[in-house]
Amino acid sequence: MRGIGYGQPGETEIATCVWNKFSLDTVEMIVPVLDNEMNPTGHYSRYRYINYRKGLYHEQYIRRIPAEYKTVKGFDYFLGKI
Repeated sequence: MRGIGYGQPGETEIATCVWNKFSLDTVEMIVPVLDNEMNPTGHYSRYRYINYRKGLYHEQYIRRIPAEYKTVKGFDYFLGKI
């Protein structure tokens, strides 16, 4: 399941989650990289969680959003193009 987080347009995250019995666990999250004045830089950080509850993850900087995220409802909100 993929979705957009809560926040300002262009500053919020987009995430992939899976059900773990009765709760959702985040598997992957993509967050825009912002400069010192909180403006989007056009780059993104991808967090792939090893253990979400313990906060263990692998971080990777990417320039493009993977194609599977572009079909998420509200993707234009994530990009800040609303």
